[in-house]
Amino acid sequence: MVPLIGLAVEHGLDLMGRGEDLEPTVLAMTADGMRGMWTSPEMTPEDSAGFVAKIDPRPAKAVAVFHGGVEQEDGLAPAYFVESFEAGTAQSVRLVFLHSVGDQETGEAPQTLGEPTVVGNGPNPLA
Repeated sequence: MVPLIGLAVEHGLDLMGRGEDLEPTVLAMTADGMRGMWTSPEMTPEDSAGFVAKIDPRPAKAVAVFHGGVEQEDGLAPAYFVESFEAGTAQSVRLVFLHSVGDQETGEAPQTLGEPTVVGNGPNPLA
């Protein structure tokens, strides 16, 4: 799962580095290695399990990634929220990746800050 999660976060960072916004996105991979990516501007984190359940052919692994913020002592910190789904596991895993926004003028690329935080579990349509 780690490579797919990393790919989802890198996709968001790449878009941000080009001055573009991340729309809610699902990346999935079947057991035989077929991959797909879908964006859905209206999708919410609560919708992601239902979205993954409708993917055909059925994926063995999928992640949904959303952009938002996490309240910190010094204000709202930008973050990517990732929900990970894997066949054979009872629940999904929800992670938060804090990140910098970078600076296009100086060429500083956005990047993750520290390690991701596991924030919960949810329904897994691939179970």
